[in-house]
Amino acid sequence: MNISRFSAALLMGVAFAGQARADLSSGEVETVVVTGTHKTVSATKSSVPLSETPQNIQVLSSALIKDQNDLLLEDALRNVAGVMPGGYYNGFDYFRIRGFDAAGFIYLDNLKYDTNVTTNVEIFGLDQIEIVKGPASSEFGAGSLGGLVNLVSKRPTPDTAIEASAGGGSFGSYEVSFDGDTTLNDSGTLYGRFAATDRLDGSFIDYAEGLHRVYAAPSLTWEPDDATKITLLTSYQHDNMYMGMPLPAYGFLLPDSNGKIPITRFVGEPGDTNKLNFSRGSFGYDAHHRFNDWLSIRQNARYVTTNSRWKNIIYPACYNDDPNVAACATNDDDADARYLSVYPFSLTENVQIFGIDTALEATFDTGPIEHTLDVGVDYFRDNDSSFYHQVSYIAASDYITLDLFDPVYGAAIPAQTFVAQSVTHIGNTGVYAQEHAKWGDLTFTVGARWDNDDTMSGYGGFFSQQHDNAVTPHAGVTYEVAPDAVAYASYSQSFQPQSGTLSSGAPAAPEHGTQWEGGVKLALMDGRLNATASVYSLTRSNVLTSALGSVFVTETGQERSQGFELDSQAKLTENIQLLAAYSYTDVKVTRNDDDPTIVGDRPSNVPPQSLSLWAKYTFTNGPLDGLSGAIGGSFYSSQWGDLPNTFKLPSYSLLNANLGYAFGQYKLQVNFKNLLDERYAVGSYNDLYVNPGAPRSVLVSLTWRH
Repeated sequence: MNISRFSAALLMGVAFAGQARADLSSGEVETVVVTGTHKTVSATKSSVPLSETPQNIQVLSSALIKDQNDLLLEDALRNVAGVMPGGYYNGFDYFRIRGFDAAGFIYLDNLKYDTNVTTNVEIFGLDQIEIVKGPASSEFGAGSLGGLVNLVSKRPTPDTAIEASAGGGSFGSYEVSFDGDTTLNDSGTLYGRFAATDRLDGSFIDYAEGLHRVYAAPSLTWEPDDATKITLLTSYQHDNMYMGMPLPAYGFLLPDSNGKIPITRFVGEPGDTNKLNFSRGSFGYDAHHRFNDWLSIRQNARYVTTNSRWKNIIYPACYNDDPNVAACATNDDDADARYLSVYPFSLTENVQIFGIDTALEATFDTGPIEHTLDVGVDYFRDNDSSFYHQVSYIAASDYITLDLFDPVYGAAIPAQTFVAQSVTHIGNTGVYAQEHAKWGDLTFTVGARWDNDDTMSGYGGFFSQQHDNAVTPHAGVTYEVAPDAVAYASYSQSFQPQSGTLSSGAPAAPEHGTQWEGGVKLALMDGRLNATASVYSLTRSNVLTSALGSVFVTETGQERSQGFELDSQAKLTENIQLLAAYSYTDVKVTRNDDDPTIVGDRPSNVPPQSLSLWAKYTFTNGPLDGLSGAIGGSFYSSQWGDLPNTFKLPSYSLLNANLGYAFGQYKLQVNFKNLLDERYAVGSYNDLYVNPGAPRSVLVSLTWRH
């Protein structure tokens, strides 16, 4: 499906973001549009409104997520321009922002939550998702040049409200959820909330049962007076996943003389491979206190522990037209290949993460200038211990060979004789400050952060230590060029410590990045129509490369990303809500002294163009009162599947829709995903790791609210 057909199908629609908890019994329209550049978001670590923040930051609400029935973070992120979701495994959170990987930088309530790409975070427990585009190192420290995602937890409210839902659909999927909050004492100073879900996200791949998750998030708020508020935030998540695995490019996307590999093909041995068991517990708090009308303090802290067990995860080694190639001595990987040789890998991992962030905010005036000054310090600790079990890679018996066009299962799993332990300890302390000055229609923002980062890592008994310091500044200006129209420009930097050893024996220096950004923010129709248009240029320096067969790395790489983004949301009437997001991203390698042949090549999984649309209409009177319908989806242009650029993932379009009917305290909703049953790939690592996207699916749910 090409972009013109997709646009025609959705000519009346654009996509939106927002939040609300609607009272269905009163007939109130469920509002899912976030109105406003005047809104503040926690990811700025300041009370400065978005209209005066010289950066493109977008917000997705829990109401939008529920409307679209998004179960994965990467599916929700499709609503944001410049975010490229998808990777080479199902069930994990992979995404890039402005062309650069940002999946390892997921924050929960402004504290680092996921330092590795583990099983996907549970978005049922969220109030909203904040997407910060561009460097955020001046507030958060080490991170991706592209940006970060900050998840905002659901919090208790003083009002009593209960929501329960149940649903099921394609591939044996089902979900049962509960979300309720109420006041717990007569004075109304103590109130709590409990959100929980039991879900099976069924897989379309043969023999792979998908992801079964149990999730619970109790929270408690104490608000003794108008000046003090403390919220305890806890959660527990347990996953059992029987995974589908990626497919080779030839036969799946590229022509193969043997035909087409079904996207339902299971790579592995049914019942014995591709199993993952995962649990994550989290305990933290968020505290605010206002000393007087100009000075306040906030502090948030969290401890997270995760445990993972990967059992016989199947990794592809080579793809040939000869099933008897000993130990993958060759890899034909061409239009005649049909035999995939694979080997098992098992892992036991334990991770503990602790973070705490404390900041003071002062608001005051000096003559005609209004000031907002934020000063803070944070600390982060990550302890990661892993045990790897894998085959020796030497004997032909280490490999299982599978005919992908006519598989015969039943092979024995090779013994995993190689065992090693990996240990990583990361400690980071950061001090940051930001001054925001407003003089009439003009604002200036300037800030910086100093980081002290210590990393100790080891594998197989060999350990190394690395110490990095960095100062990352940012500065920006906004000007209200017309009523409800603000122009802005900014400059910011990023840094990210890297693992690796130079030939001299010295540890690799951190990666550094810079960004220039400019744009316009609009808030029209009394804030019911909001849009942000931005242009940017990012340069990522000191990218590591390594020569084939070498254990050393060199600091020779540089990549550049330039582009344009448009994000818009609207609530045109009480009946019509819309959203549209478009991005053009031009990212490429601009220098590589080790391999000059890849200069000009494009990093993988970055489509130059993307478009997301969503439109919803709700009937509020007459015989159709309570009926609603929405249509939308996304388009991604073709993108390179590897670096260096040897093959492409074709462009694809996804058409989604929903129908809803609210009656009394109930709402019945039907969601359709990939209505046109597009065959596509969501991402790849190389031509052996290409992840097929899900075919057409349907989910029906019934929600009761009180």
